[in-house]
Amino acid sequence: MRISEWIESYIRRELIALNYPELVLSHCELLTYLKRKGPQTQTSLARAIHRDKSTVTTLVKKLSLLKLVEISDNPLDGRSRMVSLTGTGSSLARKLALRYAALQREVGKALSQSQQSEFYEITEKLFSQAIESENKP
Repeated sequence: MRISEWIESYIRRELIALNYPELVLSHCELLTYLKRKGPQTQTSLARAIHRDKSTVTTLVKKLSLLKLVEISDNPLDGRSRMVSLTGTGSSLARKLALRYAALQREVGKALSQSQQSEFYEITEKLFSQAIESENKP
């Protein structure tokens, strides 16, 4: 819990420094995912960041109001909508990616190279287990 609070606090400070105090960590996850993967449907974004579709709809609406993403009809499926980064959103996502890299360096200061590898391996296993548990009926 303390690690997640520390990460949340770190990202909060960075968002304030970037003049986006109204955003939260989940917004950052969406922006950086779109930067890496390109335009996505809201359903695929929900799966990617492990949130409910209704939560993603709310997050995307906020990002759209801030002109960080655009929402358009999916040319492959008339029912779904595509979310893509604007130029401003792409720039912010790049800055956030740099902040995440800095966060990893912060972790690196406290741990040796082998401890870092072990930490990331354990974290990934815990995360995978949590996702599996969420998806069980």
